[in-house]
Amino acid sequence: MRILALTLILLLIPTVVEAPIKHIPPKPKVEQRAKQEPRKVMFEVTAYTIGDKGMSGKGITASGKRAIPWRTVAASRSLPMGTRIFLPQLNKVVIVHDRGGAIKKSHRLDLCVEDKQTALKWGRRKLEGVILE
Repeated sequence: MRILALTLILLLIPTVVEAPIKHIPPKPKVEQRAKQEPRKVMFEVTAYTIGDKGMSGKGITASGKRAIPWRTVAASRSLPMGTRIFLPQLNKVVIVHDRGGAIKKSHRLDLCVEDKQTALKWGRRKLEGVILE
């Protein structure tokens, strides 16, 4: 009886191995985000501090990240969070991590600076920017 069972098992194994394999479709290719060429834009740039109205005083931005003076900017929704902008006049790359309640136009930036005196001295400036991504 054992020999018969073993023989049946051995006879079934090749048919299992030789059974046709179902076609498995290849995984769809993930489209890579097309890299855009850097574009130059003339921005109207104002300044703010973490102590200004609308900020908690803790420096937490709309993206949830901490505001860093001379690195964080607030912009309109036309620039996605995380957009990097090179400002040649400052020789700095700033990152959009915040939204400003008063920023409605797409060519406006609000630059985080360390104190109110610096923000007042900054005023309102026109700066060329290169949008990197």
